[in-house]
Amino acid sequence: MNLGFATTLAFLATLVVPTITTAQSTIGELQQTNSVTLSGEVLRVQGDDFILSDGTGQIWVEAERRPIREAGLKAGDRVTVAGVYDDENSFEALSITPSNGTVIYVFDD
Repeated sequence: MNLGFATTLAFLATLVVPTITTAQSTIGELQQTNSVTLSGEVLRVQGDDFILSDGTGQIWVEAERRPIREAGLKAGDRVTVAGVYDDENSFEALSITPSNGTVIYVFDD
């Protein structure tokens, strides 16, 4: 069966190109995964960090002052945070998305 060059190339591309997906998680599930997205309420902001609660637990989110200021985070705000769980009940933020939908990237200094 001759599928043609373009069809064969398209098929091979599906085998070679990885698909990256990010699943929404809860704080209670963090022991099972590593790189995740969390959504919840900011309980407290302190310097470069804040405490996030999603109803299943609370976690210390390590961010930076600039993205926290840029997001205007304060207690009571709803946010989504993408990042990496470090197994010490803290979470290193890679991006913060406040309720207005603007994605703010965190660059660790």
